[in-house]
Amino acid sequence: MPRFWWFQGDSVEQLTEQLIAAGVDARLEVYLQGDHMTLRVAAGADKVSVEAGTINESHPCPPLCP
Repeated sequence: MPRFWWFQGDSVEQLTEQLIAAGVDARLEVYLQGDHMTLRVAAGADKVSVEAGTINESHPCPPLCP
């Protein structure tokens, strides 16, 4: 089992943009599927997902450690 998952570059940029677009009531959802992690931003009080979709460029550590 990985110790942690990491994201960088475009994934971090996408997450930042989606969180800002979602507003102060945003919710960050984290899904773990095996050794793969996916992030999804839900927006505002109505909890409707941001149209940009999910972010899934995760890297498990180990074996891919920064």
